[in-house]
Amino acid sequence: SNSTIIKEEKVNDQPTLTEETQKEMTTTEEIKKEEEPKEDSRIGACNIVKDEGNALFKQKKYREAIAKYERCLQFVGMMFKEKEGQAHLGVPFRIACSRNLGLCHLRLNEYSEALKRFEDVLTFEPHDVRAIYQLGMTYKGMALYEDATKQWKRILEIIKGDSSQDGIRRQVEKMLGQLKASDAQAKKKQKKLYANAIKNNNLYKEKKNNVEIRLRKEQRLAERHKKVNQKLGINIRKTLWENKAMWYSVGGVIAVMAGLVTYVHVPRVQQLVQPFVN
Repeated sequence: SNSTIIKEEKVNDQPTLTEETQKEMTTTEEIKKEEEPKEDSRIGACNIVKDEGNALFKQKKYREAIAKYERCLQFVGMMFKEKEGQAHLGVPFRIACSRNLGLCHLRLNEYSEALKRFEDVLTFEPHDVRAIYQLGMTYKGMALYEDATKQWKRILEIIKGDSSQDGIRRQVEKMLGQLKASDAQAKKKQKKLYANAIKNNNLYKEKKNNVEIRLRKEQRLAERHKKVNQKLGINIRKTLWENKAMWYSVGGVIAVMAGLVTYVHVPRVQQLVQPFVN
């Protein structure tokens, strides 16, 4: 990232961005030390911690930078209390640290935390252009293109008629153009997915119908085989019974013949065997 530290002319006024800053719109923020009350060491302590966070941000050590910015906000909460009438002294630090925290979370793709931090900035400064821009970038990262468009169009309304903000205007218009193209591409992709889903559903229905037809055919064939087998079983049993009766008849004939042979030849056989028996 080509992030740079932006110094504010007045901590309570909306800062004017340089051309370099307008390219990325992702800068950390520094409160000018010359404007700090030298006798208030509390502001100095907060600045030291915040500057450490800025240094870590430039090194892309976003997690460590988050810890520093959160610590700075803790110092602000402890040192500048509303009941003592000093809360306004901590507002510049709250704006700067919240915006930079949002940037860190955005770089880490932690969109929910980024949204929260940018919205914190806007509670103190509703027209903070950089916070609104980054809020739009966060919505874009979440694929909430309508919300991103709404935020960036809001910037165009804020800077309308201000020629000193032409750089920001060009950057926002560029992002709106890219967003429109991205949205169109996303809709095209969604339409394609929907068409594929319908096609797949039709294929599924067709396959299901084919399966059902095949099952019905197999069922009819099974029933046909069952009937054939039943009929065949009856015929087999009938044939076996007929064969059984036939064999009974043959057996009877053989027995009768054997009896006759025995009756006729037994005396003769006895005569032949008698000499050997005695």
